[in-house]
Amino acid sequence: MAKLTIKAKVTDDSKSKLEFLNREYGNFQAYLQGKKDIDLYSATKQQADRLKQRILKFGGRINGKKQYPLILRRDLINIRKNSKFPCVYWMKVPVYPKSVNLRIQTGCGYDLTKYDLREAKVIQQAGQWYIFLCIEKETEQSKPASNVLAIDLGVRHIAVTTNTANTRPNFYGKDLRRIRGFYFNLRRKLGQKKAFYKIKAVKNMEFLQVNHELHHISKQIVEEAKRTNAVIVVGKLKGIRQRIKAGRRVRRLINNFPYHRLVQYIK
Repeated sequence: MAKLTIKAKVTDDSKSKLEFLNREYGNFQAYLQGKKDIDLYSATKQQADRLKQRILKFGGRINGKKQYPLILRRDLINIRKNSKFPCVYWMKVPVYPKSVNLRIQTGCGYDLTKYDLREAKVIQQAGQWYIFLCIEKETEQSKPASNVLAIDLGVRHIAVTTNTANTRPNFYGKDLRRIRGFYFNLRRKLGQKKAFYKIKAVKNMEFLQVNHELHHISKQIVEEAKRTNAVIVVGKLKGIRQRIKAGRRVRRLINNFPYHRLVQYIK
């Protein structure tokens, strides 16, 4: 058995449903911060408690500036196909005081009703709602890899790959570095002009463009691995920011580079 994560976009235009979802999401964040007297679905409170225990167990702490995914208990979720449109589903989502049925849309690669749902997380990105659904499916027998595609994560290029089928390296991230630099300078200028209300909008535009580049890079890497029947090996991510000793500008690039997100997209 293999676990896959399917990204679904919430396309429901019902204001009341989205208000319920937004309130549950906000109350989930507040509960993680230690607020007890709030309205939150009881099963979701249990999920929040488990999340806090996992974070504290490994010596971490709840970051007040971070938005944590709203974790939904799988036995309270129900997914039904929309009979009119392909890749569109109705999903029952538990929120306080009662559940709501949200319309969601996914890619057409998998029929969600045919797989066992293991976990669901709700995330807000750039003003849009997304639900990440972890499903379990039977694995297909694959032939052994005949090559190795190694990925080195760096600063000048977010990824440099070498393949035993072709030792010439491939460099990725030139456009990504240009986008990050452009928006960094733009935010600095807006800050100097005290135009703080525009900085959030700029951040959303940057996220979308960076995300597009990461998807493009991950797709190229995976296609090369498939073409050469190679297994993908990624350099160690843990402590990458601490291991590289450099000047202020390079440290800023390292701290802002979305290494983890790229690896997740490759997976």
